Amino acid sequence: MALQSIVLRRINPFDAASISIGSFDGKGQFNIIKDSVTLEGDVRCMSDENRQLIEQEIQRLCDGLAKVYHCEIELDYQNDYPVLMNDPQLTQQVVKAIQNAEIQEVNEILDGGQQNPSGDFAYYSIERPSCFFYRLSLNYRHFLLSFDCCYFQKFFRLIVIIITICVYFV
Repeated sequence: MALQSIVLRRINPFDAASISIGSFDGKGQFNIIKDSVTLEGDVRCMSDENRQLIEQEIQRLCDGLAKVYHCEIELDYQNDYPVLMNDPQLTQQVVKAIQNAEIQEVNEILDGGQQNPSGDFAYYSIERPSCFFYRLSLNYRHFLLSFDCCYFQKFFRLIVIIITICVYFV
């Protein structure tokens, strides 16, 4: 419960952040109080500043609990993936390239706002100007992207343009 107070009280309510504890492991017999327990969780946020703040606040919470309960708490906090940031100039170029291609199936290009879609691509975006985007369809059958699917042909031109853009900017 105290971990959730970090997001509720220390993070701007307009910023996305979450703290989840997915594993609580106290190995040993069920009828004996454990010498130690291990909690594992996940922190997700959309800025490096919030990532640092959350880590600091979790450490502060651990230090406080250790003092209150006269115990030792070891925090092994690992920043797995950086925040994925699209390069604004490259993103505009990608949007213009898709619009100029005049693909009949592309009706609208929307800004989906901040998301946490791809950790691997986030590492790449630190090194090179990058633009991560999705192709979405309201008709779920368009998500089927097998090579023998008739829907693939409709989007083949878009895929060729995307590949061309990627090769050009790399």
